[in-house]
Amino acid sequence: MNLKQKKIGRVILVGAGPGDPGLITVRGRDAIKRADVVVFDHLVCKELVDIAPAHAKHIYVGKKVGKHTLKQEEINELLVREARLGHDVVRLKGGDPFIFGRGAEECQLLRANGIQFEIVPGVSAVAAVPAYAGIPITCRDYSTSFIAVTGHEHACKEESDVDWASIARVNSTLVIFMGVLNIGCITNKLIENGKSPETPTAVIRWGTYSHQKTIIGSLSTIADQVQRANLRPPGLIVIGEVVRFRESLNWFETRPLFGKTIAVPRARSQASRLSQSLIGMGANVIEIPAARHEPIQAANPLGEILHEIRDYDWIVFTDDQSVHSFFDSMNQKGYDTRSLANCRIGAIGDETISALSEHGVKPDFIPTRFCSAHVVEELSSQFPLDKVRILIPCQDEIHEGLSQSLQNAGAIVKNAVIFSDYDNATEEFLLNGQRLDLVAFTCSTTVHNFINRIGINEAKRIAGNTVFASIGPLTSSALHEYGFEVKVQPQQSDIQSLTNAIAVHCQDDSEKD
Repeated sequence: MNLKQKKIGRVILVGAGPGDPGLITVRGRDAIKRADVVVFDHLVCKELVDIAPAHAKHIYVGKKVGKHTLKQEEINELLVREARLGHDVVRLKGGDPFIFGRGAEECQLLRANGIQFEIVPGVSAVAAVPAYAGIPITCRDYSTSFIAVTGHEHACKEESDVDWASIARVNSTLVIFMGVLNIGCITNKLIENGKSPETPTAVIRWGTYSHQKTIIGSLSTIADQVQRANLRPPGLIVIGEVVRFRESLNWFETRPLFGKTIAVPRARSQASRLSQSLIGMGANVIEIPAARHEPIQAANPLGEILHEIRDYDWIVFTDDQSVHSFFDSMNQKGYDTRSLANCRIGAIGDETISALSEHGVKPDFIPTRFCSAHVVEELSSQFPLDKVRILIPCQDEIHEGLSQSLQNAGAIVKNAVIFSDYDNATEEFLLNGQRLDLVAFTCSTTVHNFINRIGINEAKRIAGNTVFASIGPLTSSALHEYGFEVKVQPQQSDIQSLTNAIAVHCQDDSEKD
């Protein structure tokens, strides 16, 4: 009798939130991290899909106006098929799965087919999008209730599923999903049924995204304003007295870098503290990977190095992917952390530190600044480096600058290449004609990788239309070698100082305009 049973996967419906990847729930993020398959919609941001493991399959099933990648029935069948193949499937849906989505239908079909499912609620646009526009949907003395309806159905047809007449008579905030294309009919219908033409009204496009746009008007004027601005979906309509709060509570669109598009060249697996810092100030950040990382399957030099790991005084990790690959190789070769008893551990970056903690390792050295020269300066001030043997697990020659600086300080350095770099980073970067306001470089290595990946001619084209920012003198020197002008360089070479310098430059530039 064969007791071995074929695994049946499950489907987790995860609400991705309205757009800002920071609004995903902790439970939702954890589900994506463990997924074998991610099935995602049009309004789900790429950053959330990229949380999935490297082996996970990404399947886009987005729906735009007049263009559906798959019919709903086909999406349902896809979920069942992938689960029956034994995969853990995350169905990633914009907002909340059960608010103006097809989550209930998908769950019904899964239940009918004996597929286990789970629901992870998401932050709904009904509250988040108005909040990001500075509009509370309820407020004492203004509105103590709200009504959320879908506006994709033509409000002027004879028999509507939405009772616009009843809605017009209620003194509640009205939040309308998918109504931008029908806004003229919707506003006319509300006015015809007694809603005051002067009722404050807002339309928020791409709410919670860095390119959010908000138009404020009245019920009688907003349709013309939307038409003049050529505002297209996706958008949310908010109608009610609470819209008046926009003037005093607009926080998201008034941040120092709102509306600015900034490119940050970096390795895909490295933590990008600069990106997060810029996003926090409102920038639209495009990260340019130095390379896409694949663990080397054959002739991995790390396998040979592990035999002599006790001969090294230091192992310096510069990114989380190097940490995981290093310890995976150790496990495959039958080693564990006891083999590192004679080694001190250095960690550069928060993600690197976090990755080490997952393997039960606490770093002996964490630099406060991440440029090669500063790392070596801090390390040598705490530990002697003369004739000290240092191992750097890395991807190709991405840490050549760090290696050279350590060697200049007297150390004996070995780079253990544990990634190959099959490259379609150029295709990812070339932005489809998107305009850049600034490119920010955090070390000289990112300069060299930037040039190597996209080519000197393309780099010169970009430099002719945008500003290059550098974290410090060494990085600026690398840019000067290629003939590029550096217009932004902070006095202190750290991430926060660079962020502040960029913000000051962009604000000064806006004032000149």
